Amino acid sequence: MTERAADAQPTETAIAITTGASSPTPISGVYRKPLADMRALAIDDDEPTRRLLAMTLVNLGGAVARVESDAARFFERLGVEHVDLVIVDAMMPGLDGRQCLARVASLPLAHETTRYFLLSAASAEELRWTLPEVLRVRWLSKPFKPTELLRQLAGDDAR
Repeated sequence: MTERAADAQPTETAIAITTGASSPTPISGVYRKPLADMRALAIDDDEPTRRLLAMTLVNLGGAVARVESDAARFFERLGVEHVDLVIVDAMMPGLDGRQCLARVASLPLAHETTRYFLLSAASAEELRWTLPEVLRVRWLSKPFKPTELLRQLAGDDAR
């Protein structure tokens, strides 16, 4: 261990934990991962993006995540009880993000509070896409910073 590491003091993090009261109560020194107790499904054909999604969702977010490389293979071998978050790359070979989200939404693994996200370097306007209103799909930008992605996934505006 280096001298600098030995002298380092843990940083104190305060978060808000909902207690049923009208405003959350901050508890000093406690960190709850923002996606804890959530199940996530991410499908992206780009390997570095998949690795970053897995790290962000599981290690930083605390979610139980399934990160897939191929939508067609995912649909062949489902096996997920339910999902709370679905993140799909907009531009994948064979099945674009809109088609993939619509198909996931029709499966028993989705429920009425499942949140849907499309991930792309282009915007919906650039692609001239109309997103399905019923799914309340949110657009996520690529490349992304893990902390910003978590904020968008866990935020109240994403529900």
